[in-house]
Amino acid sequence: MSGKHISMNRDIRRPLEKLLHQEGVERVVLGPSHSCRHSHTVGRLEYRRDIDVGILVGGYSGDGVHDLFVYIRPEKVEDVKEYLENIR
Repeated sequence: MSGKHISMNRDIRRPLEKLLHQEGVERVVLGPSHSCRHSHTVGRLEYRRDIDVGILVGGYSGDGVHDLFVYIRPEKVEDVKEYLENIR
């Protein structure tokens, strides 16, 4: 993991490690963290939208929502989206 923010909440650290081991995932850059209340399960990773180099994923923790920029090889983007859909 790399990026401006180097600390990750322990609630989403384990699901993030599993995501990093998926075929096609090159790296994850940690984006800003938003303190808020949410109704999602703690530790959930949710696909948000496509970006030029991969996808934007929201990671839900007890402290709020963390933006995660996932860099993926172009031919594996759909496989990673399907993985995120199936781990709910």
